[in-house]
Parts: sequence; C-alpha cells; structure tokens
Amino acid sequence: MRVSSIMRPLVQAELPAQAHRDDRGRTLLTPWDLDHAEYVRSAYGQIRLYSGSHHQVALTLVRVLRMLRDALDDRADRVATLEEIDRQRDAVIDDARRAVLPDSELTPLREAAR
Repeated sequence: MRVSSIMRPLVQAELPAQAHRDDRGRTLLTPWDLDHAEYVRSAYGQIRLYSGSHHQVALTLVRVLRMLRDALDDRADRVATLEEIDRQRDAVIDDARRAVLPDSELTPLREAAR
C-alpha cells in the first residue's frame, strides 16, 4: 500500500505547530490541526471499510498496520496513535468476519494481527 510509505515517516515525525511566524513577522496557520491518530484514521479508515470482503486487501492492511505499530512501539508519546492503529486493525478483522469470510481466510488475518 503506497499510503504506508507516507504514513510511516509521518507517524514517527513531530508534527509542526498549528501557527508559525515567518521571518517577516507574519503568522501562518495550518488549516487543520490533525494529530497522528487522526492521520491514521483518515489514511486507513476508508480502505478498511472496503477490505472486509476482500481477503488479500484485508491481510495487507493488517500487515501494514502492524508495521506502523512496530515503528512506534517504543514511543511513549504516541499512545493515542497506537490505540488508533489497534482500533483500525481490530476493525479490519471484525469487518472480514461480518463479510462472512471463511475460517481459512480469517485465521491468517488473526495471525497477522499478532
């Protein structure tokens, strides 16, 4: 998933302040003040909604979310982000179960989530 090539460095980076003063004394504002968890929700929420009945997409998504989690595992300042990653991962599995995927496809999803 290409979005993950952007998300990994983003969730590891410090986000800029919402307001910044430039060298001419002007205050520049970002239009949105998103935190890392909101970026995760925005990046993966829609993909997750459509992955439930598509085993390969769901499996890739679970693996990507696990990779993001591993990248942040030692970051005590990213608790909310880790919680959102876990929520998204669990929701992928729940969506796949609701789509009535067979156990032969659900089992690899559960294993990849660990």
